Amino acid sequence: MVTPSSHDPIVAKFATRALEIRDGIIIGEHGKGIDFSQLDSTRFLVLDNQNRIALPDKVIQQLGGGMLFTYEITEEGILLKPLKKIITTEKKLQYCPVCKRKLSPDAAFCPNCGAKLTRRIE
Repeated sequence: MVTPSSHDPIVAKFATRALEIRDGIIIGEHGKGIDFSQLDSTRFLVLDNQNRIALPDKVIQQLGGGMLFTYEITEEGILLKPLKKIITTEKKLQYCPVCKRKLSPDAAFCPNCGAKLTRRIE
């Protein structure tokens, strides 16, 4: 069976399944009737074939950027726990070290190239 694919948002609205892909990695899956303005609220996280789960950008920002986690398997699923508090470097980055785009003061990643910005473990 051939599965058609499209980058066209109009076509995607008629699909029964939509995948979000960033840098060649599946970061989320959506069911029928995808609403592109509500991706964060309709996304199912995907465990890919390399055992990776991509957390939504909004979650990463709320956590303050990249973190180290421990985990616990519970009856409800997997519980991720921050290993240590992560703080920003004393001098906030003004420009992305990868693509040199100007950054907002609270940026945890570059909105242009997706680079995670340096954090320091306290």
